[in-house]
Amino acid sequence: MILGIICFLFIIMIGILFFLTKNMYEEEMKYINKKEYKLKDLIPTSLYLNDKLLKKRLRENSNVRDSILLIYGKKDYNFRFRMHEAEKISIGIITLIGVLFITMVLSIQGDSRKINNNTINKPPLGKGNATYDLQAEIEIEGEEQVKTIKVIIPEKNPNKEQAKKILQEAANTLPHLILGKNVNLKIVNKRLNLINMYPESNIKINWDVNSSYVERNGELNYSNIKEGGNETNIIAKLTYAGESIEKAIQIKVYPKELSKEEQLELIEQLLIKQLSKDKLMDKSDYVKLPTKLEGHDVKIKWFLESDDNITFKFLIVGLIIARILMILKDYEIKRKVQERSKQIRQCFPDFIIKLTLLLNAGMTLNRAWAKIGNDYYDYLNTQEGKKQFLYEEMLETLQNINNGISEIKAYEDFGKRCKIPEMMRFTSVIIQNIRKGNDTLVIALQAQASEAWDVRKNIAKKAGEKASSKLLIPMGIMLIIIILIVMMPAFMSLGI
Repeated sequence: MILGIICFLFIIMIGILFFLTKNMYEEEMKYINKKEYKLKDLIPTSLYLNDKLLKKRLRENSNVRDSILLIYGKKDYNFRFRMHEAEKISIGIITLIGVLFITMVLSIQGDSRKINNNTINKPPLGKGNATYDLQAEIEIEGEEQVKTIKVIIPEKNPNKEQAKKILQEAANTLPHLILGKNVNLKIVNKRLNLINMYPESNIKINWDVNSSYVERNGELNYSNIKEGGNETNIIAKLTYAGESIEKAIQIKVYPKELSKEEQLELIEQLLIKQLSKDKLMDKSDYVKLPTKLEGHDVKIKWFLESDDNITFKFLIVGLIIARILMILKDYEIKRKVQERSKQIRQCFPDFIIKLTLLLNAGMTLNRAWAKIGNDYYDYLNTQEGKKQFLYEEMLETLQNINNGISEIKAYEDFGKRCKIPEMMRFTSVIIQNIRKGNDTLVIALQAQASEAWDVRKNIAKKAGEKASSKLLIPMGIMLIIIILIVMMPAFMSLGI
């Protein structure tokens, strides 16, 4: 219950924080698209947490920062990085709210399972015994401890004929229940399981063990057993609803060292013993659970089992999931960087061919570069215009040159931003031409264009092979179906 209250308080705190921050950051919120940022409503709260609590830690995430810079450029970098981190925090918040809510519900359900008046009704006759995993809240010297105990609540008592029939059926199956770890009753060399209650019933069993080989608790007296084994009888007296029956069971015991089993805790032993007394087999329609133990100063409260450890573990797992979802958001940025590199590699052959043609037509490198950039800008203004990262980087390079940055520095930065080997070689050729002033630029670009086309064809070929391999499974299923269709008439004609 305490864990549920803590979860409820955290949910209230998150709700208060949400209402206090929802009208903040209005300037930044104007540029946020609901389709792109699904958790737009939580972003002001996330930005507040980022600025007040998490800003220093998030700035250390250099890999994500570099990836966002590659995708969106310097112009939108600060805004996009803040939105990315805010979206991560939003995912963490919404996941945390769900985890806290479910944890709170589990905790409340566990508390609502308290047994009223320490009374459980017996199941109707014919429904079988009911098994409950109960929690006994035991108060010893002012300290409370919880112990889980399995309690069998018997069904309502049957009449005389029904009781005899049930006793006979139990007597027939009893030999198999007392085997313990033995294979059969003809070779007994381990402790017998001399049960006092028949499983899932209120049939009481008393054992008459008049033997020097077997103790009343089922232990074997190995000192009296011969190497070849000894035969003996044990007698079970089964009592149920005022009726009784005796069952004689013949066994043969053999000597072997006994491995001691772990002892049950004292309080648990006494509770189980008291719950198995005759008062559970009275004629009333309910079972009164003990709240005291004779000879022990203890107080007992009964609850249906509610494992707080499961609730706590669920909370821990939920928090881990929330963290994983936030990390996956970083992997989404990484995937976008890979898609960006793929798109640049696909556009590169067209770009270098255009540049080579313009240079062959007599344009200088700067004019050819500006011409390609302007054509792309006009293409973006059409209905079919789509953003292409290579040409976006071209426009930024052109803007840097116009702003006074040296051509060598601008082209060098262009190659670094594109981050593919082909582009690095391309910028190296251009920079070398600018520095040395030779006239072999067109020839070098033509060779690189041919190489780029070969790379693009190889990529397309690998993609086709990958797609064809994915088709093997459906093709195999279709082949099996066709075989069945063809073979079915033949089997039917043979009467198979």
